[in-house]
Amino acid sequence: MNVIKQFLSDWKTTGAVVATSQFTQATMLDMVDFSRIKLAVEFGPGSGAITKCILSRMRPDATLIGVEINPSFAEVLRERIADSRLEIVVDSATHLPAILEARGPGRADCVFSSLPFMNLPPDLRDEILQAAREGLKPGAQLVALQYTPWVLPRLLRRYFGGYHFRFNLLNVPPAFVYSAARGD
Repeated sequence: MNVIKQFLSDWKTTGAVVATSQFTQATMLDMVDFSRIKLAVEFGPGSGAITKCILSRMRPDATLIGVEINPSFAEVLRERIADSRLEIVVDSATHLPAILEARGPGRADCVFSSLPFMNLPPDLRDEILQAAREGLKPGAQLVALQYTPWVLPRLLRRYFGGYHFRFNLLNVPPAFVYSAARGD
């Protein structure tokens, strides 16, 4: 899978031209207590670098739903990752509540996102974060990887009331990792 080719053909939905570094992956996943995760969702798993790390930390009885809008990436994920805990759904993150409803009652314990919020239209950003909030259990968290600090913090305050973040220089480009919990 040529990530650079995908980025150039659809830069609005492909967030990075290289895979996320192991240091940033660790930063992202260290923000989560995996012993409490029974159902997790990953928005924009792309080529699967973070997906593999999430699966390596998940319980044997947990499930990870990868919501990938790009059919080429979804196919690569299905080929590269043979793990019965992973379900790949080719759809928009805005449809998370419907995706979860189709599986049966229940909400996610965590949503991971590598979506490039800076590149998305403002209305779509709002729809995605509203869907994430609705798809999470009360107290569950959204963990999002970003390459700029300009867009997501304001939105996380609006939809989640606040956030925590970590900055990682050991990534190309340097990365911001945000965590926000659903209240109520």
